[in-house]
Amino acid sequence: MTPERAAAVEKPADRTIYIPLRKRRAVLHGDWKLIQQGKTAPQLFNIGADPYEKENLAKAQPEKVAELQKLLEQHHALDLPKIPADLEGF
Repeated sequence: MTPERAAAVEKPADRTIYIPLRKRRAVLHGDWKLIQQGKTAPQLFNIGADPYEKENLAKAQPEKVAELQKLLEQHHALDLPKIPADLEGF
């Protein structure tokens, strides 16, 4: 691909992925991942720059934590209160 064509290609919009687990939840949005486990402090990673999640950026990026916590809560509000019968045991 030529540099001119590469410059003309638009980056796709960031998408949000919500991951609910039993004792913790996570949300990925763009290059960012927020993990919330119970009442412990959240963990924030820039997985574009740190794919192995070695540097927790939560203290350094409180605005990003707040933004992703809002997304996390929006998605969590859509969770079903109970696992559907056909999915129990998985």
